Amino acid sequence: MDTNNDNKTMNTKRNDDFKTVWEHRKQNWQERTEKTLPDDATLLRLAETARQQAQHQAVVVVPFTRPRKRWIPYAAAASFVIGLTVIGLIRQGQPDNGLPVAEEVTVEGQTIHFLCNKGCSAHDVLLSANEVIK
Repeated sequence: MDTNNDNKTMNTKRNDDFKTVWEHRKQNWQERTEKTLPDDATLLRLAETARQQAQHQAVVVVPFTRPRKRWIPYAAAASFVIGLTVIGLIRQGQPDNGLPVAEEVTVEGQTIHFLCNKGCSAHDVLLSANEVIK
């Protein structure tokens, strides 16, 4: 039994069936296209009518307005306040830079202006000095 001959015969039959169906489809498509497409004269007449209608229509120009961005000043102000707050918090958390702090101390009825740096207590220093003098 020769299977190659059987396969060739079957392939030839399939190809012939495909070609027949394809040609039939192609003819139907051409016939449908010829029936539905307008001829050149009709297309030119339709184009002229559309052009005339376009000329008669008034052109309305709509000006382009940009939407106002009202949130920008508020965002800038909020950013400024946040920046000042952050800088203030950072400076507050830092230890003194060694700059003297002026204090007014009253000891035994006398007022003394005292400059103290690095967190010393002016009242304690004056009491110690008073004891040394006595």
